[in-house]
Amino acid sequence: MKNFEILQGLPGHPPYPVQFSLNKQSTHAEGFVVRFYSPDNEPWVGNFQPGFSHYSNVVNYPRREHLVIVIAGGDVYVIDINKEQAVDAFNAGITSVFFVPGKDLIIFVEYNGLIAIGTKGVLWRYKMNNCDGIRELTYSNDLLNGESCQVPEDIWKKFQIDINTGHRKIGK
Repeated sequence: MKNFEILQGLPGHPPYPVQFSLNKQSTHAEGFVVRFYSPDNEPWVGNFQPGFSHYSNVVNYPRREHLVIVIAGGDVYVIDINKEQAVDAFNAGITSVFFVPGKDLIIFVEYNGLIAIGTKGVLWRYKMNNCDGIRELTYSNDLLNGESCQVPEDIWKKFQIDINTGHRKIGK
């Protein structure tokens, strides 16, 4: 059973949406709108104020059926769909998401770093110096491979990170 649905806008009728904002402002403006389906409650709608990236999505939390992760304009909200509340939220500037095949692990890609989330929460964070973008992520033998855009040279360099530790194997 799918536990969420991305909506095109706010519903025009009650019940009114639950408002989520990292800075507690703009809670009455339309943001990224999601309907949640809880096995214990009636469906409900969340209105998530976006951050500053262009990426918005909803993904299931690894092995936690009552939790979903909402990315609204790069900001991250971990939502307990049964309690209709955020259990965690942070500004991250997420630009994409990479699901590690065969693992209960999701890699959240920022402009200049990576965040690994597994069944127990954030496993590691990796920030790249002088980086202005990450692309071409692949996975093989517990290694995350990709390219990062190095500034001020504006060239793409390969990197490799151990997904278990978050330590870089190649690249700088």
